[in-house]
Amino acid sequence: MTAAGVAPRLSLRGVSKSFPGVRALADVSLELAPGEIHALVGENGAGKSTLMKIIAGVESPDEGAIALDGRPLEALDERAAVAAGIGMVHQERSLVPTLSVAENVFAGRQPLRRTRLGIDWRAMRAATRALFDQLQSDIDPGATVGALSPAEQQMVEIAKALSHDLGVLILDEPTAALSLAETRHLFAVTRRLASAGTAVVYISHRLAEVFELSDTVTVLKDGRRTGGGPTADFTEAELIRLMVGRELTLERAAGRHEHAIGDEPVLRVSHLAAPPKVVDASLDVHAGEIVCLAGLIGAGRTELCESIFGARGVSAGTIELAGRPHAPRSPADARAAAVGMVPEDRKDSGLFLGMSIAENVAAANLGAVSPRGVVRRGEVRALAETYVKRLRIVTPGVDQSVGNLSGGNQQKVLLAKWLANRPKLLIVDEPTRGVDVGARSDIYAVLRELADSGIALLVVSSDLPEVLTLADRVVVMAEGRVTGEVAGDDADEETILRLASPGATTAEVIA
Repeated sequence: MTAAGVAPRLSLRGVSKSFPGVRALADVSLELAPGEIHALVGENGAGKSTLMKIIAGVESPDEGAIALDGRPLEALDERAAVAAGIGMVHQERSLVPTLSVAENVFAGRQPLRRTRLGIDWRAMRAATRALFDQLQSDIDPGATVGALSPAEQQMVEIAKALSHDLGVLILDEPTAALSLAETRHLFAVTRRLASAGTAVVYISHRLAEVFELSDTVTVLKDGRRTGGGPTADFTEAELIRLMVGRELTLERAAGRHEHAIGDEPVLRVSHLAAPPKVVDASLDVHAGEIVCLAGLIGAGRTELCESIFGARGVSAGTIELAGRPHAPRSPADARAAAVGMVPEDRKDSGLFLGMSIAENVAAANLGAVSPRGVVRRGEVRALAETYVKRLRIVTPGVDQSVGNLSGGNQQKVLLAKWLANRPKLLIVDEPTRGVDVGARSDIYAVLRELADSGIALLVVSSDLPEVLTLADRVVVMAEGRVTGEVAGDDADEETILRLASPGATTAEVIA
């Protein structure tokens, strides 16, 4: 029985799971009551996703028992889990990019016409539209999934899960790619499902979300349960200690302005337009400074950065780098000008997951390790070892496949890839997306060290606490325009959100 005396909707007893060389879970027990929102937290590699994949039938436990509404679930696979009313929004998207949104949502169970053979396309699109109306999203059911942004694809994954009649809903990092407004809509839908009796498991590295949404919390570390109970009984510091075994500080960096900031800007952008997303953007970034680019998803932040990096064409305005015109026709031109960019989707756009750390670090620096077109393996290893040490990447060695690393260490490899190119300007898009709280602290320290070394950093982040932690200055965009900027010490969430609203200006917000 649960603490409230209600028979559990889902019960796990003594669940263990091993993979070659790894004990992923060790004797984990968990109960979910009907209508409960239960947060599951822990560092990358703690076993959270493995435990949820076992519930969803993706993996089979080596030991332990699972029961749903008191009935044992045996030989559980994905189809049987769905039939039992268990749905999961996976951290890794499982969509078919060449199919439409509606086809992905109803894959394998499309509604059929009554009088003629074939799919009832109108009914399928209408049902998909109704799901997005719940989420207050205007995604077109007929759009091709591959043409959607990462945030929009995440909303499709959520709609796909909600299209089933659910008794248990598992959300694994569902807001990692969502805007604040989309997150609020998802929370409202989650609460409605819970009020109707659905048991929800919510996995997130964002502890503020855990405290805002969940009723109870369970902490995993190294595959074992280290604590849990009513969320209201914990502080953030207590959860972090259970997760990582040490104290961490994620507040605004002490002495943020003690390092020297250059007088002349390394980057100056003036009235830049890059249709269709960037309409009129102006900003500057100085050596030794972290400028955070904030705003809602779709505001044009990533597209502005892509224009600076030569990955997107510019129709108007100017870019200057160290006082000279900068008009890159490709990322190769930007790289030659000592500009680096860490993209928001490290797995699809930034890293070669099947290749080693050494090969990834060298990928953006082939000229340095391959004079006359011949790759010098010793220099590749030496380069990678330098940055593994500098960025404190946890790995057995530089020959380790990047796909085997945790999300935080993958992000550090991506940083290393561009740091090895010795940039004057480093653009970092969503630096801690999908990264656990321990690695997040490490990445913040690395970014601050880079600024202290004299690099100019332009950081895109949708995580407002992160912006407030990192920024020397905050530049805010809305609907393709820069609406204002705020000094880091003067910034707060309310000011940034008001500037991020369409039509806002700095003068109006500060007044």
